[in-house]
Amino acid sequence: MTEKLILKAENKKDNEYNAVFISSRTHKKLKELSKRSGIPMKKLADKMLDFAADNLILEESDDGNNPE
Repeated sequence: MTEKLILKAENKKDNEYNAVFISSRTHKKLKELSKRSGIPMKKLADKMLDFAADNLILEESDDGNNPE
């Protein structure tokens, strides 16, 4: 069974912004999720990245070498 990221919608605005460098496609998805949930983009990105990091499986590269 695949674990799901469950978020609770919020009715708060966050006036603090920090730069995050992501693709335009991912930014668009994040912005839409933020609008739908009421969760500020910064907080939403934090929650999503924390979840991904906690549930990540890192596999070796095809040649078996990983960066040091």
